[in-house]
Amino acid sequence: MARETARVRELYASGLLRQIWKRGDIPGAAILWEAAGEAEVRAALESLPIFEAGMLEILAVVPLEPYPGFGPA
Repeated sequence: MARETARVRELYASGLLRQIWKRGDIPGAAILWEAAGEAEVRAALESLPIFEAGMLEILAVVPLEPYPGFGPA
């Protein structure tokens, strides 16, 4: 876990990983990334030690867009 924690901190410091949340219902996490595209996110995920060990199941990578309801009327 020390290698995993160190890599997550590196990704956070780089600005690519913006937020990480531990799931409350089942083991796992939800991660908010700020990236140019899905390929950049997948490359970052593949750099995680738990991915390299075959212990990471990626359920979804979903692109998000700003909610327009808070913009100018």
